[in-house]
Amino acid sequence: MLETISDMKITTKLLEQKTNDEEAIHDQNYKKLGCSIKNIKPESKDYKELVEYFDNTKGSFGKVKIGDVFEVVR
Repeated sequence: MLETISDMKITTKLLEQKTNDEEAIHDQNYKKLGCSIKNIKPESKDYKELVEYFDNTKGSFGKVKIGDVFEVVR
């Protein structure tokens, strides 16, 4: 638990750093944390597996569809 609190303090300090107003805030935050995100293409195996898993576990949510899916790249 103490390690998690320490990680949260470090993350908070990183996110408080000056930002670039021309770049989307989520892109800025991922860069500050030393990673980025990339879109998973709908024709990829990973995307299809996520959709299948979601469809098999969504329960009574009905007509919910997955749109864009992203992965974190470190």
